[in-house]
Parts: sequence; structure tokens; C-alpha cells
Amino acid sequence: MKTIRIIDDDKAIRNYYEALIGMFFPCNVFTADDGDTGIKIMEEHPEVDLIILDLQMKRINGWEALPKLKEIKSDVKVIISSSYIYGNDEKKLKEMGADLTIIKPFLPADFRAVVMELLGL
Repeated sequence: MKTIRIIDDDKAIRNYYEALIGMFFPCNVFTADDGDTGIKIMEEHPEVDLIILDLQMKRINGWEALPKLKEIKSDVKVIISSSYIYGNDEKKLKEMGADLTIIKPFLPADFRAVVMELLGL
């Protein structure tokens, strides 16, 4: 069974992702409410297939968390999910190790498609 980690400071968004994943995929889902917590959990439990990472968070944001998460597990797939993607941000994020970017708000079908693509489902 695949494992997905959601790192987002908005509880409603975390719950929404969990609901979507539950509708579409038989996966284990774990959440963290900021980048710092996400990194600590990843250090303790690196057995994750996909991370859904917000950029704008307190303490450690997604920009800071992404390279640390990839350092812990270089082959983990990462979806950046944010309302704040500007200019060359997507290119920079890919260079940092992000696999895909999805702009909030998004359609559930679009979310399903990117998760399926990255998990090979």
C-alpha cells in the first residue's frame, strides 16, 4: 500500500486532501501542520511514496522544507500545492526536486490525475 504525507498548515486543506485521497486511492495518509513537523516525521518515518507540500507555512515553509525532505529520501515524489506560484517559481521548484505543481484551487479530477501519475497507478 502506498503512503502519502500531506504537509500543509491549513487544517481544512489537509482534511480535503485526506478526503480526496480516501475517495480515489487505497493509501496510508499522514499529515503535518508545518514544514518543521513534516521534516521531523520524515526523519523518523522515511517510508513515504508521495509528499503533498504547501509553500506558505509558519516556522519552516515549503521552500525551506523541500530540499531537506529530498535529502532524507531523494526518490520521494513531491507535489507542490499552493495558491502562490509566480514567474519562475515552478522551474525553481523542479530544480529543487519537486515533481509537479498544482495550483489551488484545483478540480478533484486534476488532483487525482497528478497523484495517479506520480504513484504509477
